[in-house]
Amino acid sequence: ITAWSIRRAKLGVALAVIKSKPAGQSGREHAEKLVFKLKQQEETWKRKAEELQDQVLSLRQELLLVKLLSKQRKGAESSQGDDVFKLLSQDLIEAQHSENDSGCDTQTLSLTPDPADPAAPRSISFTSSFDRDPRGHVLSKHMRFLQNLCALRSMGRNVHMDRGDAVIEDTAVNMIESIVEAHRAGGEGDVSQLSPLVQASRLVALALERGFGKQGAFEKAEEFLDELLEILLNNSQLNKVAVQDNLTECLICLGGATALRAALVNLVLTRIVRLAEHLWTGCQEVPEGQQPKQVDWVRYENSFYLFWTLEQLIQTGSGRAGTELHHQHQNSHLQTQLEKHVLPLSDEFPLFALYMWRIEGLLK
Repeated sequence: ITAWSIRRAKLGVALAVIKSKPAGQSGREHAEKLVFKLKQQEETWKRKAEELQDQVLSLRQELLLVKLLSKQRKGAESSQGDDVFKLLSQDLIEAQHSENDSGCDTQTLSLTPDPADPAAPRSISFTSSFDRDPRGHVLSKHMRFLQNLCALRSMGRNVHMDRGDAVIEDTAVNMIESIVEAHRAGGEGDVSQLSPLVQASRLVALALERGFGKQGAFEKAEEFLDELLEILLNNSQLNKVAVQDNLTECLICLGGATALRAALVNLVLTRIVRLAEHLWTGCQEVPEGQQPKQVDWVRYENSFYLFWTLEQLIQTGSGRAGTELHHQHQNSHLQTQLEKHVLPLSDEFPLFALYMWRIEGLLK
């Protein structure tokens, strides 16, 4: 019955297209024109929906900050507490009116943390060109929110956040998506625009230090990490080194969150094993003394950024969550595959094999 209904619907649409076609135009041309128009409408609706989602998230961020600020004000017992409240309140007002740029070269958060407090987050500066860019403007708003949130956590003893707060998770995931989009376009634009992304990655790691409450948010974050690794492996732009260095630093900073580190290590290991299998396949049936022709040399060259990222993640994880991280990967299938390819690749790709051997040792 369902198949028959679909066929009837398709036939009805085809007849409607034929009857509505203007004179001098074939039914096929009219159908293609209608499809193009429908796609444009869908893109417009999608863009409007994303804008509305951003506005809703901004309102949720402001509401959360107002609630926390009111708690901070009630719990303040000294003039220093009042000063903190005034600084954060002023920053919230400035964030709401950030679109009215004064034309200055830089825009700095008004919040100034106590130098004596090592846990207090640093002030963040944005270039005017970064803040005027649509992607950069959205990212800078999220960064201001997390900056204020981290400041409240470090300064206010009465501030308690629930694990996996939805507003914080949605903000962090949106920021990771912005980092992906910026690096995807990084090879075509000004590389200097990528510098704030490292600060954004650090803020994401701080925001997610208590983990995820929603499985859907974690899965989205994992998908975006996967995209970042693909960008890292496939980058062949002329300004490759600058983009790769920034992207590697962002990945390491994102891995600073315990909730993301294990997933990121697993994703990197998976790519290294796949590349090892690709290199081994490319070496088969190649005459001695000749280079393999089936090897993806771009991914091979970029793989060393993967090794460096993985090494830093493992060494960083040897402190706070190192035991869990090592236990998770010690006897995994990925490590077995890593061991299997070290010796066979040592002749044709000695440096790659050496790095695999080193990673294997770090995981143990």
